This record gives sequence, structure tokens and C-alpha cells, in this order.
Amino acid sequence: MRCAIYCRLSREDEDKYGGISESIINQREILTSYAAEKGWEIYKIYTDEDYSGTDKTRPAFLNMIADCRRGLFDIVLCKSQSRFARDIETCEKYIHGLFPLWNIRFVAVSDGIDTAVKGGKKARQITGLVNEWYLEDLSQSITAVLDSKRKNGQHIGSFALYGYKKDPENKGKLIIDPDAARVVRQIFEWCVLGYGKQHIAKMLNEAGVPNPTKYKQLCGFNYKNEGSGLWNKTTVGRILTNQMYLGNMVQGTRKKASYKTKKLLSVEKNRWIVVSSTHPSIIDTETFGLAAEKMMSRSRSQKSGIPHPLAGKVFCVDCKSVMTKSTGKNSAYSYLHCKRNSVDSSVCSRHSIRLDRLLDSLKTELEKLEQKYLNAAEKNRIIQGANKDKAALQLDFLIENTNRLIVQKKQALADLYTDRACGKITEEQYNDIFSCIAIQLDSLKKEQAENQKRFSAQKSDDRSVLSDISVLNDISLAAKVFIDRIEVSEKDIEGKTTVDIYWSF
Repeated sequence: MRCAIYCRLSREDEDKYGGISESIINQREILTSYAAEKGWEIYKIYTDEDYSGTDKTRPAFLNMIADCRRGLFDIVLCKSQSRFARDIETCEKYIHGLFPLWNIRFVAVSDGIDTAVKGGKKARQITGLVNEWYLEDLSQSITAVLDSKRKNGQHIGSFALYGYKKDPENKGKLIIDPDAARVVRQIFEWCVLGYGKQHIAKMLNEAGVPNPTKYKQLCGFNYKNEGSGLWNKTTVGRILTNQMYLGNMVQGTRKKASYKTKKLLSVEKNRWIVVSSTHPSIIDTETFGLAAEKMMSRSRSQKSGIPHPLAGKVFCVDCKSVMTKSTGKNSAYSYLHCKRNSVDSSVCSRHSIRLDRLLDSLKTELEKLEQKYLNAAEKNRIIQGANKDKAALQLDFLIENTNRLIVQKKQALADLYTDRACGKITEEQYNDIFSCIAIQLDSLKKEQAENQKRFSAQKSDDRSVLSDISVLNDISLAAKVFIDRIEVSEKDIEGKTTVDIYWSF
């Protein structure tokens, strides 16, 4: 008769045996000797190392089951039934269900189990149940130990959060990773300046900064996650909202649905395990708070990532929460609506208003304000100063943004050189990436030179610049100078919305 030998070492047994090889070798020796005593021909030895007994995706196990189905051998031989599987569901499915149909005999040496012996089914079922109880108790014990470590502020994850690395002398403690921390600080700085998450992701990708997943892989970690290595707004958003960067250990945000599955469920925020001041902070409290405020109040203009001039100034008249902007996939219009309603429709109504109509109403009110308070001389004085200020602000923004990109490209070249020196990338990869970054850097320097020329010309021009567009009708300037807040009501019976404008003077 031909037999297949199946050996498995589970994660929970790894420490117990002091090494994977020893346990697997012991199983093989016992089973090959047993097969020789019985005179069975060994068809193949299937081995799963570092796999749980409840894992239904064990590669060698699945290969063995496929060979069972094809009838390539007559017996499945294991050291114990728990080596085959620890959950009663799998045992029932194969040992008592499919194996008899495939004419496969199951033998577990240490348990004295042999399906060829009649009357042993109940004993096998009891063994399966005991194994499952053991696994459940073990899971609860491990969870209790891990929770205790979490509450003591020890980091128990396999990988450190982006921006940190594990302390070589104490793996439960985090220390700052200078390279990644520099990127985290830049992300927060951009957010505080008013850039949106999508725009920040775009700038990081343009600068050639690898995303956290790719960074782990480049650092040599065995981090398996398929992806392009590019940043996206979701990754940026997670960084901007993670208080781990304040030096607080935040764990227990997700949990397994059951010890039988790998599926993770989100845990309510009030049940997270948070321990303050467990590791060095990368972001100070003030910057973290400012970034949170920006994300709460931001309403981006189209896809530029630059804040809309009314961002953070339009509120729901009823619940006083800030209005947020949205644009439908098939709609040519953008709408503002109550942010609290988006989270929980039972708290407040939508208070929806088309953004272009709100801007029209605002322009009308600004025109009335202009006619009422400003004479010609006053108007011209404001127009002259406002236009100069507006042009200067726009140019300052361009110069500042280009400067930042130039600094990033230079740093990218420095990091690239370090990666080559450390052997993280090949000479060919270095040359390809260097050429790409050098071209981008050259283009930015040319752009910066043009901006500086414009700045010098603007500074030396003292002539009065008049415009036929009143400063009060320039929404960007008016929102900044004259408008304190705008409140929007829900539609009345006739479908009309009331807009209340509160001036800053």
C-alpha cells in the first residue's frame, strides 16, 4: 500500500520546540519508521512549516488533498490528528466525509487513530473537539498576553509604523527612522499650508518618494503586499490622522473575527488601547491639531488640492458644523452640504446648496456693500492695493512651492546615492533613476528662475494698476478680508434656501 506522510509545525508550537526543523524532523522520523514497520510504500512527504492547524490555505495540505482526490495513494499518515487539522470542521469534512468516498485511510500514530478500525469514529470526533477546545483556550490566552503588553505601551506589531523602526535593544519600543520621519513631517507641513490629500500624494509621487509599503521592502523587510509603490490620498489621510506620531501608542484598532479565520474587524474607537508618551514624537501637538482642522474644513477647488476661498467659512445654520463640498460623477455642478449629515443623517438634514448659486448670491451682496460704503476714490485705493497683494501672493505661492520641490529633488538624489552605496539598488537602477530626477530638477530650476524674474519686475514697478473688476467682487480676496462666516439654511416649503453672511467688520 502507498501512504502519504503529512507533517506540520504550527506557529503556536514554534517556541515550544525551539526551532522548526527539529519538530518537522521528529515527525518525519516517527512516521517513516512507522510506515516501514507496516510495510507501506511512502508516496510523498508533505510538509507545512509555520502554519496553524486551522489554516485552510496551507499549501502542502492543499496539494495532498488534491492528490487524495486523484487517488495517488491509499493512506494519509500523521503523527496526530491535530497535525492534520485542529478544527473539528476540517476533520469531519475529510476524515469522515471525503476520505471514505475517495477510499483513503487515515492513520494518526500517537492518537491510535485508524479509520480502517471500525467503531472509532466517536473517539476521533471527541479528539477533534478536544483539539478545537485547546486552540480556543490558546487563542484566548495569547490575546490576554498581547492585550497586557499593549496596555503596558509595548509595540507588538510585526512591523513598525512608517516613520519609526523597532529599537534593536527592545523590540517592544519604537525609535524614529530619520528618512521616513522627514517625509511624515513634510506631509503634515503641506497639509497645514492647505494642500489636499490627493495633491500631497501627487507631490510625493512626483518627487519619487516610495510609499510606506515600498519603503519597507526597500529596507529589506519581508513585507508582502502587491502594489505600485505610489502614494494615494488614503495613505496620506491615515498618516495625518494617526496620533502615534504624537508619541502615543495606539493599538487594538482591529481584531480577528474568530480564532478560526484571518478576517479582521474594526474596533470601536473608545475601545482602542492608547498609552501616552511611549516613544519619541515626530509631530508636535499644535501641528497635529492644525492639520486636523484643515482636513475638517477643507473644500478643494476642482482637483488642484488648493483650498477653495470659502473653505471653512460656510456652516450649517442648524447644527453649526462646517459645510463640505461634493461633486457627482455625472454632474457639472458642485454642492455644499452639512458634514454631520454625511456622517449620520439622523443628526441633521442635508442643507444642500449649489456652490455656483452660493457664489452668485455672495457676489450680489458684495456689490450692494460696495455701492453703499465705497466712493470712487476709496474703491480705486483698495483696488490698487488688492491687485498688487493678490499678484504678490500668487507669485509667493509659486516660488515657495517650487523651492520645496527643488529641495525634495536634491534630497532624493542624496538618498539615491546612499541606496547605491548600501547596495539597495544596482548601478543600472541608480543611473536610470538619477537621470529622471536630474531632468525634473533642471526643469524646476528653470521655472524658479522665471519666477524670480517676475518677482523682481513686480517689485520695481511702482505704477498704479487699476482693474475693471472690483476687489469686492473677487471672491478669493473678499472671503479672506471681509467674510467671517456664511450660514446656509435648509430649503423651505417653496424650495428656497436662506444664506446669511456675517461680515468681519
